[in-house]
Amino acid sequence: MELTGTWRGEYHYELEDLEISVELITFNVRIHQSVFGSLRGVVEDDPPGLPGLCRLQGRIKGSQLFFRKIPDRFYTMSKDGLRLVAEYVEQAFGETVRGNPPVPHVHYHGEITAVGHRVEGVWHIPSYLLMLKGARRQLMFQETRGTWWMERMST
Repeated sequence: MELTGTWRGEYHYELEDLEISVELITFNVRIHQSVFGSLRGVVEDDPPGLPGLCRLQGRIKGSQLFFRKIPDRFYTMSKDGLRLVAEYVEQAFGETVRGNPPVPHVHYHGEITAVGHRVEGVWHIPSYLLMLKGARRQLMFQETRGTWWMERMST
């Protein structure tokens, strides 16, 4: 199945335990597929999603699509909207983030339709431990997850 092209979609947050005001975010994806099924490209969220372009790295296996969205900066979604994690930690907890922590990737898994023009699936950001300079020393961010879909716009 060939996925090279431009896609448009949306992702939804699973809101059970989250204190955020955003339920869904729309996005555009440009994918280039290699001969052996590996994928690269860029993802651009519409506001209030991640700003700028995020790298995409993934693969296709049969009708399954797996990819990671890789932002260039470390953000978190809060009840006040998308925030740089260092700013969020300082305001919410009065703590300072230690060093330059690695940016968590968003992991996507989806099923490609038989026609190949739509993909539907689930996404998640694994839980991560953030090291702090202050008395707490660390802060655990729980896994964030939801559903997503995208449809081909052009090849």
